[in-house]
Amino acid sequence: KNPNWQPPLGAPPNAIAILHASLEHLRNTGDEQFLFLRSTLELLTNHGFLGASDSANNPTPLSGDEEQLLFHCVTGVRHVMLFRWEYFQPSFRSCVRDCLLAIGLGCYSTGSVALPRTFTMACLSSAASFWKRAWTTGASNDTSTQVQQDSQQNYLESLMTTNLMPSMQRFNSTDGQELFSYLNSLLVSPFEQSL
Repeated sequence: KNPNWQPPLGAPPNAIAILHASLEHLRNTGDEQFLFLRSTLELLTNHGFLGASDSANNPTPLSGDEEQLLFHCVTGVRHVMLFRWEYFQPSFRSCVRDCLLAIGLGCYSTGSVALPRTFTMACLSSAASFWKRAWTTGASNDTSTQVQQDSQQNYLESLMTTNLMPSMQRFNSTDGQELFSYLNSLLVSPFEQSL
């Protein structure tokens, strides 16, 4: 695959092919500006699914193009983070994982407007991939981060945990027991309320 792909000369422009080539190029180059993650957070905030704004209590539905963009952004986040795992700070990796888990579980959807299933499933799949990667790599890679990216990662982590999702469940370790206890409480809660 060529990261500098261009449509053949003289070929009619195909918007879908150009879109997919652009997304693939961004994935293959490592998304150093965090465009996938930032686009996801911004779109969800603009539609009122995240944040402390007035619209956060009254989310608006996504268009088909926005749903497709969110799906590609989340799969892009997953691809970049898994292929460049050691590049990211452990706290940033866990924050993104916890954010995608919360979004995928519907913690930020209201009864009136739900996030599209394709997007929430992509969030859950990505979070599961991050949990698995952390379990298989252990703590040995936790010190190998790039210093020049610390400020961007810290900013995005702060944005997610403080401004956009202050009530997000954070998992302090890669220990699966904490995750399983949390998921169990989510599964049991509706049944306990109906008694």
